[in-house]
Amino acid sequence: MNSRLVLVVVLALLAGCSTLGPTGEQATTVTPAPVPDAAATATPASPLPPGVTGAEIVDLDRLALAHMEAASGTSYTWESNYTRVRFFDDRTFVGDVRKEATVENQSHYAYWTNRKEAPRESQFSYLGEYELYADESGRYTRLKQGGEFEYERLPLGPAREQVGRHAGSAITEYLQTENVTVGETRVDGQRYYEIVGTDYAFRSGYGIRNYTARAVVSPDGFVRSLHVEYDQTRDGERERITYTFQYSRLGDTTVERPEWVTRNWVADGEARSLASENGTDNETESE
Repeated sequence: MNSRLVLVVVLALLAGCSTLGPTGEQATTVTPAPVPDAAATATPASPLPPGVTGAEIVDLDRLALAHMEAASGTSYTWESNYTRVRFFDDRTFVGDVRKEATVENQSHYAYWTNRKEAPRESQFSYLGEYELYADESGRYTRLKQGGEFEYERLPLGPAREQVGRHAGSAITEYLQTENVTVGETRVDGQRYYEIVGTDYAFRSGYGIRNYTARAVVSPDGFVRSLHVEYDQTRDGERERITYTFQYSRLGDTTVERPEWVTRNWVADGEARSLASENGTDNETESE
């Protein structure tokens, strides 16, 4: 089985159907996360990242798989931001979907998003603020909607499934470009490659223009940052899309148990299992 089929199956199982970025909206103005400083230099030297040549990305799925493998072997802090500015006749609307994660290791991590994606009636809907904490005893979540929290306890699950899949999906989606340039660069004194792509190659159903994607990638395929900007026409209205993700505190991230986990599932220093027979807990409280 080739690597492209493997990645497609993995991401389909973990993330469901994907389109060109989230569509959940929240009327707020945000500042995209900064991209790490990286000054491109001369023609790249070998070895290049997996799936990359000096002039193109020949195997995008291979690059995404290499990234997910590299990220699974270290601790990190990860942030992403999807911003959509929609232009009407005399006004604009700004929507954003933000995600943050701190990963100490594959079993100990935390994740937060201001807009949780959830399948409902075979389509994706966007719920409220969602937070997850995981350690060796399980995964603990809370969802906030309308001033109320809903709590749930889930079975064990690694960070590469809960967090890593978001970056993997973004790599395979946003780096599908017709024109690519690759140059060697330095980040924190280490050799990286700056990959810049233009002219989006995937048929999304929207009119896409002025597309630019910029990724900073290590020789082993770790995508340290991704920055994407483009214009699109949707329902006759013009939109400006910006998507970014970036990693920081590589090898130097620790995770503390949130107070809400301690309050709901831990008492007197002992784990207090509220799990039902199917292994989940459900509880609701007002803020």
